[in-house]
Amino acid sequence: MSPVLGIIVTLILVALMLWGVMKKMNAGFLLMIIGLVAIFAMELITGTSVMGEKSTGNLFFDLFEYFGTTAASQLSRNVLIVMTVMGYVYYMEKLKASTMFALLLSKPFKKLKNPYMIIVMVLVFGAILKLGITSASSLTAMLLATVYPVMRQVGLTRNTAASCLPIAGSIVWGPADANWVLAFGLAGLDVEKLPEFFVKYEILYVAILLVCLGITLPLFSKYFDKKEGEEANANDVFNAKDVGDPDSLGIPKFYALFPLLPLVVILIFSSLIKATPNISIIAAHIMCFVFVMIIDLIVNAVSKKAGFLEVFNRAGSYFEGMGRYFNLGGIIMISAAILTQGLTMVGGITSISKLLTEGNAGFVIGIAAATLIGMFIAAFSHLSPVISIFTPVVAAICAAKGVGVEFPLCALIFGSCMGLNVYATNSAIIIASGATGAPISTILKRNLIPSIITAVVCIIVGVIFA
Repeated sequence: MSPVLGIIVTLILVALMLWGVMKKMNAGFLLMIIGLVAIFAMELITGTSVMGEKSTGNLFFDLFEYFGTTAASQLSRNVLIVMTVMGYVYYMEKLKASTMFALLLSKPFKKLKNPYMIIVMVLVFGAILKLGITSASSLTAMLLATVYPVMRQVGLTRNTAASCLPIAGSIVWGPADANWVLAFGLAGLDVEKLPEFFVKYEILYVAILLVCLGITLPLFSKYFDKKEGEEANANDVFNAKDVGDPDSLGIPKFYALFPLLPLVVILIFSSLIKATPNISIIAAHIMCFVFVMIIDLIVNAVSKKAGFLEVFNRAGSYFEGMGRYFNLGGIIMISAAILTQGLTMVGGITSISKLLTEGNAGFVIGIAAATLIGMFIAAFSHLSPVISIFTPVVAAICAAKGVGVEFPLCALIFGSCMGLNVYATNSAIIIASGATGAPISTILKRNLIPSIITAVVCIIVGVIFA
């Protein structure tokens, strides 16, 4: 297929995917169908099997053999990693350890007096919580119960507080975040290197991101507070009685350490520390799960608050959490790999990357376009389609240019995730709106410009460091 035709077909396939996402079609099934159609079409055009030397001798059969091979590969690596992580997260929620984690860390907020300074503190606090509470909706609910009343007491308006709360949930980071696992697989990077990547790249990027948001959000919040006047506090429906108390949870306070335990274990037993043996992300979470279950059994045996059977069955929620993730996100990871193979066979991504690497201007335009379009897509759908479409593009651009993919990949993901701050059906925004009475349109309007500015900063940092 000629380069021009390859680019045209690639753009048509991407447009079909975006159309399907906008129509609220099942994302996993949509990616799978488009990928399989592209692969089969290229098999017929070239007469070459996608299975290569392992072909069954029939191109149609090879299509499904490839699906099986890809599913097995993803299940044994990327999907299983994230299922293991999400199982632990769900167990922490059932154990109330995540709630204890949030309640104890929120205590310093009560000492703050400057109303707009607390916005910066909430952003940092939320970003830290996100490492242990990976669900944006759960994180927003906990922030509502812990810091929202404090934000109101120190003088922040209802609309300002409600707009800031969901932003921390949009920051995707951590050595086992599902989005990063998916991106690593599509970029051809080793998923087991995520802990090292987290320390070397993600922490720096999140620090820059928080500085940018910490400057822009207070400034624009002041502007909108003046503009809206009394409307900024109208119809505040939040019930202060919803605020939790650590002693009311019925668990020891040291349980607050459990949500961050896998992160500590992963970082200690990785290539970052030469003196320790390296263990996988899966092994770290399973080990922490078993450790926490044993501690919970001992604590309840001593306190006699719960019997052995209740504690044992509660631990079984770990596997329930694994199953929930596979149903929601695991299929997307498998389908994304199939779509990437289809686009690779069409050849459009390679041709586009060559066009975008003819000089430094082309490289900058390529990374900037991918990130800004990605932010736009995230604002109307979610982050998964962005990663599926643009990670291979960014990786190809970097390979053609001969530069490392790490910083451009950070620019793509951190910049694109800012689109979630203006995503009308984002569950975190819906929760914040419903709990406080702040209209969703108001939250989106307030978050728009700070999110765009932050995305642009992400692009600039990614290009300069690359």
